[in-house]
Formats: sequence, C-alpha cells, structure tokens
Amino acid sequence: MCRDKLKLPTSYTADSVLGVTKARERWTIYFNDGARFTQCHSDPSNLGFKDPEPHHFFENVPDWVLDELWSEAATKTGLREGQIPGAETRDAYFDLICDLPEIKSNIQSGKIVPPTRPSPKDDEDPHTLIEVKQAEGGVSVHPSGDALEPIRKDDAQRLLDEVRSRSTQTVPNKETGNWCFAEDDGEPAAAAADSTGGGP
Repeated sequence: MCRDKLKLPTSYTADSVLGVTKARERWTIYFNDGARFTQCHSDPSNLGFKDPEPHHFFENVPDWVLDELWSEAATKTGLREGQIPGAETRDAYFDLICDLPEIKSNIQSGKIVPPTRPSPKDDEDPHTLIEVKQAEGGVSVHPSGDALEPIRKDDAQRLLDEVRSRSTQTVPNKETGNWCFAEDDGEPAAAAADSTGGGP
C-alpha cells in the first residue's frame, strides 16, 4: 500500500471538512472537494486518503429507498434469504441506484455536482450517504455505512489533529474485525470511540 495514501495531506484543514460518517469505531472524514479519509475499514486497502473524483451524485438517501432497491436486486438475481450476496446482486443494486431519476439524469447529461453539506441527522429517519462518481471506465457507486453528518469546526480540528498524530501502521481491531491506524505504541483503536470518533 502506498505510504503517502495513509497520510492526510497538509492542505486539508478544519475548514475543509464537510462532515463525517460514524459506521465504524473511528469516523470517516469527508471534505468539501469530495475527498475522504477512512480511519477504519474491514478491508485494509480502503484505509487512508482517497482523492476527490467528479460526482454525479453525493447526498444522503433514505434507507427505506435503498432497502426497496436491494430487495428488487435480490429478487432479480435470485438471492435467497440468508445467502451471502455476490457481485451479481451488488451490481444489480448499483444499477438500480443509478436508475433513480436525479442520478440517471445527471449521468446521462454528464452533470457534475458538488458534495452536498449534510443537515443534522434524524435518528427516526435513517439515511445512508450515496456517492455516484465518474471513474475510469464508467460510473462507480459507493454506498457509505451511514449518513454523512455535520461536525463542528473545533471537533473537526481535534479529529484532524488525532489523525495526524497516529502511525501509518495499520492493525486489526480484534473486537470489531476492522482494520485501523495504530496508535504510536502499535495498539489498534478500541471498539468504543470518543466524541470525535478518534478512539481512546
């Protein structure tokens, strides 16, 4: 893995932070230009900094909409209850996301949109961040594990300071199965995060 990818570029400041997703023990940080920095993930190759890419769509989508699309994809591909979904079902799901009217229109017209600043999260109406990006060879869909939530500037600054203070060594968290950046002493993140998703 490229070591530079595991470091957050110095040009990104608290003013650059768009929001965070909190699906894992350390939050993923999203920036105004569409870049992101992943602190914990089940796949260690996904850790670190991801360069900004042109987006056709970047918004929180209600989970009930996504649940309906997943059910439709499962039916189309013959996925049975309890069966682990394969690439065929995931591809069908992504195709259905791309067929949502606004997204389909943006893709067909080539419209590129800026990342949308999130509104405060409503726990009674769960959402998931959906990114639809123009990538090499076509369009890619990236569902996050949670909604994108706003973060206060002082919390964003503390979060970035914590990210930059850690080692670029990556280690598994035995409690969660996720890979995370090690603390200076080589220890992984604990399962419980603090108020800025930084871990202990």
